[in-house]
Amino acid sequence: MKARWLLTVAGIALLSLQAGAQEKNSGTVEDNQERAASADLASRWDFGSAPRNVFGVPDAPRATPFPTAASSSNEAPGRLVPRYEVAFGYSYVNFDPGSPFDSFGNQGGSGSFTVNANRYLGLTAEVSGYTFDRNVNGHVQGGWSNVLFGPRLNLRRDYFVPFVEFLAGNTHAGLPMNGLRTQNAFALAAGLGVDVVFNKYVAWRFAQMDYMMTSFSGPSLGGNAR
Repeated sequence: MKARWLLTVAGIALLSLQAGAQEKNSGTVEDNQERAASADLASRWDFGSAPRNVFGVPDAPRATPFPTAASSSNEAPGRLVPRYEVAFGYSYVNFDPGSPFDSFGNQGGSGSFTVNANRYLGLTAEVSGYTFDRNVNGHVQGGWSNVLFGPRLNLRRDYFVPFVEFLAGNTHAGLPMNGLRTQNAFALAAGLGVDVVFNKYVAWRFAQMDYMMTSFSGPSLGGNAR
């Protein structure tokens, strides 16, 4: 508001200086030349038909509101459809090698990248890695990793996005896992989860549970490992 008033006062001062200069230099000019000069001055400072206030200057234009933003700006964050999604998190796997071996825990992390084709379907690539301690005729430490791809189906709500996914790809492990050698095998994971959406940039994966099957084989595994 103060800036507007300062600009208005500066305009009045500039107009007064120019009008005073014209009046001083035309003292000996004939009436018709004075009228021509006045007409020229008026045309030079023509403000159109805008309404004038008490100071004789046009009223400041009223600010027009911006056009309403796309409805997405007022939409609940969970209903927005990001083009891409990137996720990182801690992951725990309870690995069941099959009889006669005991199941053992695996701790690690996973990262995924999802491209959303529409509000319901996304295509996900996921990379994960784990370490473990197990007992196979003695204490054994090792690790394994996965690279999986597949579809993800989303049900978008105001602040929650439940989803189901089906991923398949490659899993990699060494001798501590299978008791034989470094091995690449087929793996698949199917499960569900839910994201809590805070805004269009940040969400929290509240929970995700998957059933994972691998096709590792070896003397330290009994039957299908899962």
